[in-house]
Amino acid sequence: MGRCAIASELLRYEKPDIIYATNDWYQYLFNEMYNRNQFESFGESKVSIITFNYDRSLEFCLFTALRKSSQKSRAECVDNFERIKIIHVHGRLGPSPTEESAWPPYGGIPITSNDLARIARQITIIHEAKDDTPELEAARSVLSQAERICFLGFGFHERNLRRLFKGVTTVYSPTQTPSSTNWSLRSGVKIFGHNYDFYERERVDIQRFLPLPTCDWGDRKQSCKEFLREKAYCWVEGCRSQGRLLTMLHSRECWIPTC
Repeated sequence: MGRCAIASELLRYEKPDIIYATNDWYQYLFNEMYNRNQFESFGESKVSIITFNYDRSLEFCLFTALRKSSQKSRAECVDNFERIKIIHVHGRLGPSPTEESAWPPYGGIPITSNDLARIARQITIIHEAKDDTPELEAARSVLSQAERICFLGFGFHERNLRRLFKGVTTVYSPTQTPSSTNWSLRSGVKIFGHNYDFYERERVDIQRFLPLPTCDWGDRKQSCKEFLREKAYCWVEGCRSQGRLLTMLHSRECWIPTC
């Protein structure tokens, strides 16, 4: 019942007019990743995204922006877009919006109780989640190669952080295969933390569960977009011009987008 309730509520908000009104940082991120004079720049930006959210709003907005910003065919846009890794750690409401036959389609359709039960089976509630799912292994693999790690709109739930960094060590090998027992971050990796409305005491507590002793925290009153505008020069631009590998972690602990 819990998963059905969550899926039902979230599907109400998988609508373009709501997403564009409440997530202005999506467009800002796209503009940082994409050079309008070079179509391939989006897929070459070396950005990976790990999300604990179930909705597909990020994929929808980035893919829609890519299509509208280029004169390329849908197939060419799909190929370019899918060079970016987007990992849904706890599942998602349906296939990526890049799939023409995706069901349920992004944008909202009438859903029956049987439909809802089918959709709910694709997501996992945090207390049901296991420590070593294929999605978490994929997330650790991405993190192990990242030169910049950015937490954006993240809730910093202790259980999520423990699962995400389970098995991390301080010894890095360029040929490592991350597992639940032994993996590490790259030497010189930097962590950036968007922490809207978190106080110093709470940041200190969060730091205990991060794999590095320091984190570049933004101002506690910054929105996601404001954080990106201040910090993007440090990492997003570098992903294009210097070949840096960036991993973004994103989650919300409420159902309605707030950033």
